[in-house]
Amino acid sequence: MLLLNNFINRLQLFHPIKLGIICFFIEILNSLIFAFVFPDVKGGEFVNIYEEIIVAGLVAPLVETYFIQHLVIQNVLKYSKGNLLLAWILSAIVFGLAHTYSVVYVAKTFVSGLIFGILYLTLAESTNKAFLYVAATHSAFNFFAISINHLFP
Repeated sequence: MLLLNNFINRLQLFHPIKLGIICFFIEILNSLIFAFVFPDVKGGEFVNIYEEIIVAGLVAPLVETYFIQHLVIQNVLKYSKGNLLLAWILSAIVFGLAHTYSVVYVAKTFVSGLIFGILYLTLAESTNKAFLYVAATHSAFNFFAISINHLFP
C-alpha cells in the first residue's frame, strides 16, 4: 500500500492534463498489445457509426467514470478506511466486468480500469475535477478507437 501511495504522490507532480495524455497513450499501448496477441477480439456492436459515437464516445465514458471510478472508488475508500489498493483493484474489476463481450475483452478492460482508476485516485487527491479528467481521457480514447476501427476496418 505504501508503494501505491508513493506512486500516486509522484504522479501528482504532473499537471492533470499531462497525466491524462500519458494515460491516453498507455491505454493505446494496452489496446495495441491485446490487439496484437488477440487480433479477433472485438468490443461492442453498434447499429451505425452515429450510435457508436454517441454511446461509446460520449455516454459510456461519463456513465462508467461516474459509477465505476467515482462511486466505487469513493465508497471503497470510505468503508475500508482509505484502502487505496482495494479501491483501485475493485474499480478495475468492476470496469472489466462491465465489458463482457469476451473473457479476453474483460481482461483488456480490467487493465483499462487500472489505468483509469490510477488516474482517478491521483487526481482525486489533488483536484475536485478528477471525474471530468478521467471521463475526458476515457472519451478521447474511445473516439480514437472508433476512428481507427473505421479508418482501418
